[in-house]
Amino acid sequence: MAERFEDLEAWRTARELTKVIFTLTEKEKFSRDYSLKDQIRRASVSAMSNVAEGFESRTQNLMTCVESAPGPRRRPKVNLLGDR
Repeated sequence: MAERFEDLEAWRTARELTKVIFTLTEKEKFSRDYSLKDQIRRASVSAMSNVAEGFESRTQNLMTCVESAPGPRRRPKVNLLGDR
């Protein structure tokens, strides 16, 4: 059993995704659309935060917290596909 949320594979994966998204949104195409850039970044951080919050609460099931936020997990992909 993980002792810290940082030990969870789900949190580490979300963190890596967040790093990739922040790097990609620094590119010129995103710098011109601040709203899209901001929304994609916030969605990636939200997924990471949901995992940490579920782990820290200990009164809730971790999966309940993660499953309660399906939107933030899909938003980055939906926003990127809509930009094509």
